[in-house]
Amino acid sequence: MTQILYVLERGAKMVFIATALYIEAKPLIECFGLKKDVENQYFQVFKNEEITLVVTGVGKINSSIAVSHAATRYLWDPQSFIINIGVCGSKGMNEKLGNIYLINKIIDNETRKSYIPDILIDHPFEESDIETFNYIVKDKETMMARLCDMEASGFYQAASKFFESHRIYVLKIVSDKVDLENASKDKIYELIKNKIEEIGEFLAILKANFKTEDVFSPHEKEIIDILSEKLKLTASQRQIFYKACLHYKIREGKNINFLEKFFFIKINNKKEREKAFEKILTHLH
Repeated sequence: MTQILYVLERGAKMVFIATALYIEAKPLIECFGLKKDVENQYFQVFKNEEITLVVTGVGKINSSIAVSHAATRYLWDPQSFIINIGVCGSKGMNEKLGNIYLINKIIDNETRKSYIPDILIDHPFEESDIETFNYIVKDKETMMARLCDMEASGFYQAASKFFESHRIYVLKIVSDKVDLENASKDKIYELIKNKIEEIGEFLAILKANFKTEDVFSPHEKEIIDILSEKLKLTASQRQIFYKACLHYKIREGKNINFLEKFFFIKINNKKEREKAFEKILTHLH
């Protein structure tokens, strides 16, 4: 399946797209005018100034390795996004081939672990869960999720090492129903190509929601710094605080100036710090 790394011109500097198969990547390569990086001898990588696409190969391990390689080699701006685009199977008997879903939960069939993408934006897609298997699913009774694939969990685990959770997305297009014959390469190409416009519109939504490098105003940055110092937050707590502020701004579309009221809170020990920190996070959630 295809995983795409795509770069946005303003805001997110690059968007990475990852696909498992070349045939999944082909419509994207044609649409966005991507050129092969002939210097990369490890993976098929196609690029332009805004997009980097890597063909990972089938399976969660291959996906994880390729995403890690691409992020290490090409990622240079923390404002970038990464999107896994590809086909999937469905256990729904009434499922229409070509339906496209934004994944809101990923289940690893082997480990039974679940991963929840942090979807903060409004979007036009129906959401669904997906289950990643190490093999092609023939019996829908083995599935816990509505959809199935062989890459999503590996993709997400690797991507989360390099990208913030709200910058990781998985788009899946139904190509076959479990218990039925798998789709041909020509059919996969057609399914992806038919959704190019919707994929492009989704990228535009991402661009609109994350349209500048500086999400926070200088005053808001000062608020974050002052409270972080006043509460003597640890490095991990500072990261949690920053993400909570970021999620609030994206979700509510409002500034965080109201946090100034916590400037005068007094902290004398670790217990008081924890209590004050939890109170602030409550106001942001």
